[in-house]
Amino acid sequence: MENELCRTACSANNLGPLRVNDQLTRERAEERVFASFSEAHIDFLPTYKYDMLTDDYDTSDKQRVPAWTDRVLFRGDVTCTTYQRIDTLRISDHRPVFALLTFNVIDVNRDAEVKVRETILGDLRRELATVVVYCLGDAALAVQDVQAVFEVFGSVVIVDQQLADSATLVTFETIEAAEKAIRAEHVEVDGMPVKVSCFQLKSCFAAPCMKADVPYEHALLVCVSTACCRVLSIEAGASRASSHSPVSTSR
Repeated sequence: MENELCRTACSANNLGPLRVNDQLTRERAEERVFASFSEAHIDFLPTYKYDMLTDDYDTSDKQRVPAWTDRVLFRGDVTCTTYQRIDTLRISDHRPVFALLTFNVIDVNRDAEVKVRETILGDLRRELATVVVYCLGDAALAVQDVQAVFEVFGSVVIVDQQLADSATLVTFETIEAAEKAIRAEHVEVDGMPVKVSCFQLKSCFAAPCMKADVPYEHALLVCVSTACCRVLSIEAGASRASSHSPVSTSR
């Protein structure tokens, strides 16, 4: 499908011509790929390629044709109840998609479930800013209450409760929002005081001071992404940040 026609169809939210010309759909119809798999009806705009941090399709010299490059396929006795894209995440040139699937299982391996969940959420946390929220009382925090309180600091992407240590992880869309939450005083959720601290990412590490005016004993979290490196100095609930050129680490 020609680029201009595709972009015009996207602007009009006219998905019919796009579905007809979708490469994966056509290849599956000919049983050349994923013959035994199914896919729910696509009712969302193409997820690639966007200009970073915008809702604009590729404006670079390459002018890539918008396409559904992010898909969820399944097979077996499975029913897909929801199939959509997520528009609040703009840190990539893709828009992520998700599907809610219903199926019967004999048993659930809870340990494996936790590992898979943490792997998925960990990928997001490496790119986004996450803080840990502890309730200073004995009561459990409701996810919706936590999200309502922390939306004051910035757009919240995920609220994830860690049952093992009674912690709630709040992932923001921007590092700046996480900084505001950490600096905030007297934060309460449903009338209960909470403690907000930095989440120790696997891709972050304790490092020597990178700025002469920062005391050595502070813990520096070095958050690495392709765009920038934020250095957060955390002490007694206070933080400050500075931008540096991209860096890499050895793992």
